[in-house]
Amino acid sequence: RRGETETVRVTRRTATLGEETVTVPGGTFVATHLSHEEATPTPVLPGGAAGGESVSRVDDWLAEGVGLVRRAMLDAEGNVIAEQVLVEFVPP
Repeated sequence: RRGETETVRVTRRTATLGEETVTVPGGTFVATHLSHEEATPTPVLPGGAAGGESVSRVDDWLAEGVGLVRRAMLDAEGNVIAEQVLVEFVPP
């Protein structure tokens, strides 16, 4: 409702899965693979239907001196549902 605020507690866990060689359109990089899992409570619906918890997972690959080279958003089964990749990298 307009003008009302609500406090929501979000839990986020990050795990470092190691180094991997990642090839994207912008090149091939040795990158650290991070996996983030975020749990957010879902609201109680009108009529009193119970809320629950929404869990999302995002995996990032970060290359030293470059930054983010790949990001994959995953569904509950671990399938990639959306992806961002580095298209071009021009060293400084």
